[in-house]
Amino acid sequence: MIKLIATDLDGTLLDSRKRLPENLHDMIIKLEKKGIIFVPVSGRAYARLYKQFEPDSDKMSFICSNGGVVMHRGELIHYTAFSDEELTFVMKRIRMVPGIHSCLCGINTVYYEPEAEKFRKTLLEFFEDITCVEHLEDIIGTEPITKVSNIDTLGVQENSFPKMVDLSDRFSVADAGDNWLDVSPKKGDKGVGIHKLCDKLNLTVDEIMIFGDFLNDLPMMSVTPNSWCMKNGHEDVKRISGHITEWTNDENGVLRTIEKEVLSTI
Repeated sequence: MIKLIATDLDGTLLDSRKRLPENLHDMIIKLEKKGIIFVPVSGRAYARLYKQFEPDSDKMSFICSNGGVVMHRGELIHYTAFSDEELTFVMKRIRMVPGIHSCLCGINTVYYEPEAEKFRKTLLEFFEDITCVEHLEDIIGTEPITKVSNIDTLGVQENSFPKMVDLSDRFSVADAGDNWLDVSPKKGDKGVGIHKLCDKLNLTVDEIMIFGDFLNDLPMMSVTPNSWCMKNGHEDVKRISGHITEWTNDENGVLRTIEKEVLSTI
């Protein structure tokens, strides 16, 4: 029996205009009555996700920063951070890539530099508490950093990913879509976040259901046979997923699949 449903946001739960389904609140209430926890999984920070999912946030779990931070009903249950040495090394490599604007993602605050001020509106779509600092390197050693998010103005697949992919043996390097390249500690991806939450809740992989669509979802799609790639998803994600939805994200594919595959069978 499914006891936890985890879903990516962009391209999956959100439609192409970045909107949540109109009937999401009713679905979360319905799932809660059946003892099923609804879990957004995103590169967004916790504060942003909490606000986005009000008034239901206090009864939900969140996997934030692409798995780097895991929250359960307001409690921080896990985070994975760079060591100071690792973060210094990663920043040196990123500084060598043209067209990049980087952000350091702490557990609560996201830091960016003045030259990225023109992307402030974009940053606020993903992060609630953003702070401009003169040099990102000044943050190293002051607090845990769970992810380096990079806006690539030249295109991730064409520019930053080929230049950073050789770090994949030491770090998680992911094309996060919409010109975002994310670099995280090796044990800080979405799949790790799913496992940590399942450990906290004493759930087996057969008791969870996962939805995703893009390359940064790959680490979590192989966690359970109950993984669903969106009809509009990337072909590489479809290949490793247990199932493919009948509907796209613009057709409310996540909630319609939950209704058909979970709620109609209880």
